[in-house]
Amino acid sequence: MFIASWNIRGLNQASKQNSILNFIRLNKVRVFCLLETKLSSSTFENFMRFRLPNWMSITNFDKIGGGRMAIIWDSAFVDGVIMEVDKQHIHARFTCRVTQLSFYVTFIYALYTVLERRDLWKHVHGLGTNTLAPWVVLGDFNCVCDPCERRGSAPPSAYLMKDLNELRLCSNLNDAPSTGEFFTWHRGSIWAKLDRVLINPLWSAQSVTCQAHFVEMEPGFDHVASLVRIGQIQNLGSKPFKFFNMWLKHKNFKDILGRVWLRNVVGTAQFRLARKLKLLKQPLKQLNKEEFSHISARAKESKKEYKRIYQLALMSPSDDALKQELLEAKNRSIFLKDAEETYLRQKAKATHLLQTDRCTKYFHSIVKKKNAKNFIAALKLEDGSLTQSMGQVATEFVTFFKGLFGTYVPSDGYDRHVIHSGATLDHTQVERLIRPITNLEIKQALFDIGNDKAPGPDGYSSAFFKSNWSLVGEDLCEAVGEFFASGNMLRQVNHTIIALIPKTNHSPTVSDFRPISCTNVTYKVITKILASRLGPLLPTIIHPAQGAFVDGRLMADNIFLAQELVKGYTRKRCSPRCMIKVDLRKAYDTVSWEFLENVLKDIGIPTLFVNWIMECVTTSSFSISINGVLHGWFEGKRGLRQGDPMSPLLFVICLEYFSRMIDLRTMGPNFKYHPLCSKLKISHLAYADDLVLFSKGDCRSIKILAETLEDYGMVSGLMVNHDKSNIFLGGNVANALPQILDLVDFQQGSFPVRYLGIPLAPLKISVAQFSPLIDTVTDYINAWNTKTLSYAGKLELIRSVMQGVQSFWLGIFPVPRTIIDRIVALCRIFLWGGKYAKVAWEDVCLPKEEGGLGIKNARVWNDALLSRTLWNIHKKQDTLWVRWVHGVYLHGRDVWTFAPHNRDSQLMKRIALIRDSIVSKFSSLAMAISFIQKNSLNGRIITGKVYDLLRVRANPRMWMSFIWKSYIPPKFSFIMWLALRNRLPTYDNLGFLDVINICHFCKGGPETVPHLFFDCMVTGKVWEMVKQWLGLRRQMTTLRSAVKWIKEEHNGANIKAKAIRISFCYTVYWTWRTRNAVIFEGAKAKVDDMVSQIKRFLAEVRQGDWQL
Repeated sequence: MFIASWNIRGLNQASKQNSILNFIRLNKVRVFCLLETKLSSSTFENFMRFRLPNWMSITNFDKIGGGRMAIIWDSAFVDGVIMEVDKQHIHARFTCRVTQLSFYVTFIYALYTVLERRDLWKHVHGLGTNTLAPWVVLGDFNCVCDPCERRGSAPPSAYLMKDLNELRLCSNLNDAPSTGEFFTWHRGSIWAKLDRVLINPLWSAQSVTCQAHFVEMEPGFDHVASLVRIGQIQNLGSKPFKFFNMWLKHKNFKDILGRVWLRNVVGTAQFRLARKLKLLKQPLKQLNKEEFSHISARAKESKKEYKRIYQLALMSPSDDALKQELLEAKNRSIFLKDAEETYLRQKAKATHLLQTDRCTKYFHSIVKKKNAKNFIAALKLEDGSLTQSMGQVATEFVTFFKGLFGTYVPSDGYDRHVIHSGATLDHTQVERLIRPITNLEIKQALFDIGNDKAPGPDGYSSAFFKSNWSLVGEDLCEAVGEFFASGNMLRQVNHTIIALIPKTNHSPTVSDFRPISCTNVTYKVITKILASRLGPLLPTIIHPAQGAFVDGRLMADNIFLAQELVKGYTRKRCSPRCMIKVDLRKAYDTVSWEFLENVLKDIGIPTLFVNWIMECVTTSSFSISINGVLHGWFEGKRGLRQGDPMSPLLFVICLEYFSRMIDLRTMGPNFKYHPLCSKLKISHLAYADDLVLFSKGDCRSIKILAETLEDYGMVSGLMVNHDKSNIFLGGNVANALPQILDLVDFQQGSFPVRYLGIPLAPLKISVAQFSPLIDTVTDYINAWNTKTLSYAGKLELIRSVMQGVQSFWLGIFPVPRTIIDRIVALCRIFLWGGKYAKVAWEDVCLPKEEGGLGIKNARVWNDALLSRTLWNIHKKQDTLWVRWVHGVYLHGRDVWTFAPHNRDSQLMKRIALIRDSIVSKFSSLAMAISFIQKNSLNGRIITGKVYDLLRVRANPRMWMSFIWKSYIPPKFSFIMWLALRNRLPTYDNLGFLDVINICHFCKGGPETVPHLFFDCMVTGKVWEMVKQWLGLRRQMTTLRSAVKWIKEEHNGANIKAKAIRISFCYTVYWTWRTRNAVIFEGAKAKVDDMVSQIKRFLAEVRQGDWQL
């Protein structure tokens, strides 16, 4: 089924009407929104009567002039119910008569100013709050969401984009997967993406796809048409076996495993292990079918059954048979609930969530979002056409990756003297590499693999081997040991599934997917052992210019140095200089195996260890996973697999040949260094496949760099992608510019340019150049945003993941206050679910013991993270960046007395300010240095200690230690935290919304926190019954006084004290939840029902459902 929207700029011409009718006929459009028809109501009625006589229609012509919006639909195929009509939108529900699929559509034609559009965004947000079905929002939004969505004019300001981005965030709307044109509007020299299609996550929950196609611009139109295809996800074929960790919890699992594992299988150790794993699949499939199929439905049904029996047991407390039945129902419900959570956690790969909160609804949402994001519904072919045939899609991918991985590449022009010009391994290091493999080493390698990591072709997770180590461990050790003893690997052990991760959501081609190799656990254990032995030796043999995967070297150092080296590129009166930013085409995937083996041998790695590595590399074979179904089979002939534990280390060693090669070629008199690099003789910086080269801006130096790149490509297989590589020239190069550009096959680049994801610019980095950070934060929030996630779950995501994302940028740049405020606004909206914050962010950022939630203040955290650089400079850490700072900035001076000049970088100026802030906290410089020394680990400063030193403090709150306990579920603690701060959205706190302030429980007074929890007649009875059940006699009047009393009288670690605390927190939580159900769902507040629910929960606590 297809729906569409098109800003047609007038429907009065016959040619326009014919275009619309042809579009409907060719694309089988069933619902169509025509924007800016410029027709009167009567003229439009005539158009419908004569041109589409059997179609239905609705317009907003009576709301606003100009014939702005008309919705038409084919009533033979769809039933339409119009829900809301306004001057900027029409909201409707449509049901397909064929499939009976029902969904909501909001068609948009936004007005031209920010203030006018705010009323529209407010309405759309309200629609989303009440929409619990698949929902699509499409039309002409008259604004963009990102600077890249406008071309040919000045970039849009953050102010112009802010409202729409906040709407998407608050309403959980994301761009639908799309094909066709990226820019949807064009006039003169300006292009922009004004038309878009937004969808909520419930499409994937209904197993329905919703994809957009932006049709090519037609003559006479300035907007493209937006075509939306809605269809059921079809069964694409049988999916391979996958071991689910929930099976481990079943009482019969060990017996099933034992019957298979104790069989006598003849063959090599690797064959025996592989054979037993294969024999085990069928009984596990049978177990899944009988006990775990449709696990969510089973868990839901078992919970209903437990509640039914519980009510019967309440009425007949002396019935022993009912007691036994209740115990069995409870155990089954707990088992299935745990199994469902384990299953969804494994599918979602969500390792960052609370261990004490049940998050099954959230996991469901994440799984559906991931499936929808990674689902390949269409593919753009080489000729520009689009295919939706899964057979053709599979053929395209298999052909592409067979050509990529399955093509032999010789090593042409290898010179072993290049490697011998640098350091090689010594005898002691060689001995460490080939020392005997022990079973303990094998076990450690296995247990380092995450339980939920994607399995390989055999389908088994590392959790299977870990949980059954006593039975299967010996076979695994024998198989791994056999490989190291014989040097031979069974082919099926080294088979690989290529999982495809889309790089773009718009018009993907086969090259727009990142291939991630999923290998078997046995193979991962082998390569983890190899990597663990090889990794510690890299610092002694890898060039200082390489920063990736070498212990003690940081990505930040490369970025710091690159940022310093691009300074002055806009000045015309400085010496000429050059930077080449190199993109290596499909870097990991195209490494020549012959070249790899030569480099490994010549750098001093012993032959035995090289043979182990090359056996792993050269016996690989591949199948492609497309929408969960495997396609094709082919052998590898080149490349390193992304996802293989040892691939990053091998790639760094391959790149070492380039580092030594360029060092040799830049030693001659024809090469001149970049003006800021001559002292340390820096010619390049490398971080994995991110490579930048530096030289003076003269032809001879640049020619040496270009020829070195070309020669390295011939010898290694790592060819330069000239379309994505750029040359940057600065200083006085105008006269030589044409000759330089003729010399190299690179486009001249412009600043800012992204290096390792960070913008580099010759001048101070502007606010607009931080958009990648804002986009990253927004993408994470959009991936998580769901109505099923509690406050506590959101808090954990912000604290554990979001602050990790921020830390990458905050540890590299002095981030402007404007950007930090924007990030805080995004996190605040995510936490509170809208624009209205319940607690000020500065209070949220306090530690828990001081009344906050323990989220770090981003401004202070920025300084704390940058203090690492201050300390590295002080310690004279042996890195290229620190040596450069001492050589260029300090000139033998102490960093503690360094006074930056105006011409110095923003980073060095900020480091000086941070240094002064730290020193100001102590009476002397010596005490400040002593503080950092005491708070360092292995020479690295503990940034958390510096943060605690620099942050603002508040008075401790005695009640905080009461609510934040490991045995109290965090969602209960969070509601208690809000209640104790009097920040629950009770009606007295919502006075600004002009609501009637009355308690919906008793109708006897205004709703305040004290009234709701103690003064209300209904909740008062609840408290009395709960206290009587717990054996408490204390009269409670306020939350804080109650907390103080419980804290004083029941402050032990015994079961009773813990149970009382949980009871108190749960009663507050359940009272608040019941209040919301009364107001928003029309439920009835019954004291007995509330108390029964509280008792049932506490009974589960006492019986061990929650660990005390």
